[in-house]
Order: sequence, then C-alpha cells, then structure tokens
Amino acid sequence: MFTNDPCNPLDRIRLLVGDTSEVNEYLADQWYVYFLQKNQDNETLASIEAAKAILSRFTSHTREKVDQVELWGNDKFNNYLIWLKDYIENPSISGLQSPVPYAGGISESDMQANRNNTDNVTSRIYNGYTFEERSQYLKDYWIIV
Repeated sequence: MFTNDPCNPLDRIRLLVGDTSEVNEYLADQWYVYFLQKNQDNETLASIEAAKAILSRFTSHTREKVDQVELWGNDKFNNYLIWLKDYIENPSISGLQSPVPYAGGISESDMQANRNNTDNVTSRIYNGYTFEERSQYLKDYWIIV
C-alpha cells in the first residue's frame, strides 16, 4: 500500500507507475518487492516491469454502456500505453541511460584482446570455395562494405 514515504523504495516505484491510490491499488507490495529483487534493486527497471504488469491488467478494461451510464475503460489502457512508451523511450523521464556506442577494434590492443577472448564467436566467411575463420582473412584489418 502506498504510504507516501520517499524513503521507501516501494513507494518511489508506486509513484513512478501511478499506483498511488489507497483504495484501489493496481499491484500488491509483494509484486514490487519481486520486481526490485529481480532487477537487483534497480528502481527504474523495476518500475518498467511493474508498469507492464499494470498495463496487462488494463487490457480487460473495455468500453461499456448500460442505459445512460457509459464507461470508457479502454481509454485507461490507451493512455497508460502511451505513457509507458514515452517512459521507456525518453531517458529524461525514466532516467534510463541512452545507449553508448562502442567501436571495438579501433586500436590494435582492442583487436588483439578480441582475438584472444575465447568467449567471442568468430563468424565464418564463405569465400566461394570453403568456410574459413574470420581471423585468417581479417587478421589485422576490418573490411567495411
């Protein structure tokens, strides 16, 4: 339950995903604890997973009309979906870091370290006759097509 305590990580996540109602909460506290543990206490990633879970609950909300009463439950889903997309894609809102490009192989030491790393998968190049390892053809150079 939302207690409005900024020192509580569950409340911070609840605030981020809009689950602050004291009467009708979207997810129970144990789900927020689960998402925090799953993401190694990263509140941003936990909030994204919680928001996805909340969005899945909103899929059952539909537009209903009974006599003169009309409920637009699908708007709740659509609005939350728009917010979630913006939250994930906009680092200034979510705090997620933008991807940082890495250009491996620029220096000779990087190239040698990549060659020596046994975890790297070497792609095989078909030269028209046989498959050979990349290291035989691109020993010290990168071919850019």
